[in-house]
Amino acid sequence: MAARAITIIEVDHGTNENPSLVAGRVALTEGKGREEAVALTNLFANLATKGAKLRVRVDSSTGVAASRTLTITGSSVTAGEYISFSTPGGNFKVTGVASGAVSGDGTFDVSATSNTAATNIRAAINSLPGLKSWVTASGSTNSVVITANAEGTLGNSIRITDGTGGGIGTVGLLTGGLDSTERVWAVVTCVSANTDANDTLQIGKTVLTAKSGDASGSSQFNIGASNAAMGANLSACINANPELAGLASAGDNGSGVVTITYDCDPRVAQHLVLQTSDADGLVITAQPTTTLTLANVQATRTYSLGAP
Repeated sequence: MAARAITIIEVDHGTNENPSLVAGRVALTEGKGREEAVALTNLFANLATKGAKLRVRVDSSTGVAASRTLTITGSSVTAGEYISFSTPGGNFKVTGVASGAVSGDGTFDVSATSNTAATNIRAAINSLPGLKSWVTASGSTNSVVITANAEGTLGNSIRITDGTGGGIGTVGLLTGGLDSTERVWAVVTCVSANTDANDTLQIGKTVLTAKSGDASGSSQFNIGASNAAMGANLSACINANPELAGLASAGDNGSGVVTITYDCDPRVAQHLVLQTSDADGLVITAQPTTTLTLANVQATRTYSLGAP
């Protein structure tokens, strides 16, 4: 599904005031038009009463739906066994029966023929109320491709569990979902045992310094006694640093892996590359990347609002 995002870049309040950057990016996506219109109307109304020049850019990009492919072995799926789905809207499952499966009741006829079993499973998934609102099953031969109905990262939270004893292949979370107004991200893996005091991580021009226990200010973080502690400390440092406010934020996975999410224009974010003084302690595993199609990025335009 194509989508558009309007980015408020700068507001010039008049000749007596410096232009100010506005951290405003509104996704123009299907189903939320009213909320977006209200937000933009309020913003423009406020600016118009004061008089301002507004620079905006509207980008187009396409989201990606999360998915996972199951490979069915018919002889390993027997009556009474099931496949379960955990979605943001609740838990659902489809269960095998020897015969007499009814469309819409979450059952499918088992079969020793893998292709037939896969066809029956796809039909059961696509007819089950509730579940079919979240995912669609497709595929051919003995494959069942589970795809989130909505594009975006929310689909990455849908989990498939195997209740058949190994008859449906690799299960787990759906993967690959991307939001249409995608943010850029980078990844740093913290190895506390290899990190020394005064090692640095640089994000663009912002330098963050590791300390052995005496970190102070918003540009220093303690190494800590474990990878997890170091990751949490680095994330907190990034989030507290005023130079990065509105540009980047961070979160860690509890094991020392820190994901830095860039909140700015994706094209700008790709230039805020990471550098480290210690490649063994602060391991950069992903530089800022984006799948935004640059051909869909429009030029900046300036509009005048209110009194000149």
